[in-house]
Amino acid sequence: MTVKLDIAGDPAAVPAPGKPREKSCSGALLSASWVISAASCFAETPGAAVSAGAPKWVTTATVGRADLTGTSGHVVQVDRLVPHPDRDVVLVHLAAPVRDVAAAKVASAAPQVGEELAVAGFGRTADRVVPDTAHVATFTVGSVAVGTIDIEADQAGATICKGDAGGPALRTTSTGVELVAIHHTAYQGGCLGATSTRQDATETRVDDLRDWVDRSTAPKPGQAEFNDAYVASVYRHVLGREAGASEIAVWTSAIGSGASLQMVAEGVTGSAEWRNRFVDEQYRLLLGRPADAAGLATWGGVLDQGKGTFAVTQGIVGSAEYFARAGSDDAGLVKALYRDLLGREAGAGEVSAWSATVATYGRDALLSGIVNSPEHQNRVVDQRYRQMLGRPVDPAGLTTSVDALSRGGTVQQLLARLAGSGEYTDGRVRAL
Repeated sequence: MTVKLDIAGDPAAVPAPGKPREKSCSGALLSASWVISAASCFAETPGAAVSAGAPKWVTTATVGRADLTGTSGHVVQVDRLVPHPDRDVVLVHLAAPVRDVAAAKVASAAPQVGEELAVAGFGRTADRVVPDTAHVATFTVGSVAVGTIDIEADQAGATICKGDAGGPALRTTSTGVELVAIHHTAYQGGCLGATSTRQDATETRVDDLRDWVDRSTAPKPGQAEFNDAYVASVYRHVLGREAGASEIAVWTSAIGSGASLQMVAEGVTGSAEWRNRFVDEQYRLLLGRPADAAGLATWGGVLDQGKGTFAVTQGIVGSAEYFARAGSDDAGLVKALYRDLLGREAGAGEVSAWSATVATYGRDALLSGIVNSPEHQNRVVDQRYRQMLGRPVDPAGLTTSVDALSRGGTVQQLLARLAGSGEYTDGRVRAL
């Protein structure tokens, strides 16, 4: 995931007119189409601002090729820059996506003093100005500040040199490799041509830029990479997993043949996988265990018949297993329903009123009354807004959605409608 950036530079610059002032930097692959690096690599003069848009000089990115003498990976032209407004960070857009090289995720947690990070780059070494391979060494975080960290090499000979600017400082976690920071400045102890012996350096933090990275790299409708990213985002938000390459290909092919984004969302929310996921969620919430094969078949069949998710919920809370978990008495059942479905404790008056309802009309009246209550519908709608749009439901959205549910609409339809909304396509689709 360490990327080499070659920048042609200004042909009118020293040492002689007509000779390119070429320079190289390093970076980290964030997604199929985006690399992160140091903005200063693209500045016309030291300290100058970098403009958004096409780079001033021809720039290429070598991705997935740790040994530059080999032929693996890809050499891709850079067609767009997105500099951060006040940090030495730039997002570098690749003209063609690279889908077969693992990318780093921006770290979700701040670096800690004493933490060890793997530091990588393509810069010069102790004996080479332009080395043929990427190098990596372990550094320890010495201090953490707003926007930067100071790091110190863990072994002799570990250096951060010219050409390493923008390269990654990485942590390895149980879920993958995370990008904590990128190279900013170093004393260059041990680098060819340097006189200093100090091996410490300052890195630019990126863990606190995660939202900016997500917003800046999010593809928009009409852009080449949007359809793939849309399908992947719907899978992530609806099914809770990453889409496979073949699944993305199937749906993007359908879009290319005329299918709308709404149709894609309806296909995903209407899948057997979503039905099984919903039934399993209900089992875990209401029965405290995963759904078994019989339960998946039974309640998946109910959804297949078009009866909707509220029918499944009512069926599960009407089971003998749920009644036993509630204490095998009607007052306990009322309390459990309030806690599980409404997210709050039932008041004494509510317990008394519903117990009287059961005595007069039977237990089904209690179950139907709470499952189909406006309070439960409101809560379900709010949960799905948070799932798909990342925010609480607004009053207008609540009114529209609850009205649709009251008229026989389904949660699947609500999810598909949110996935097809402009708010979703503009704000929740993330780069692959």
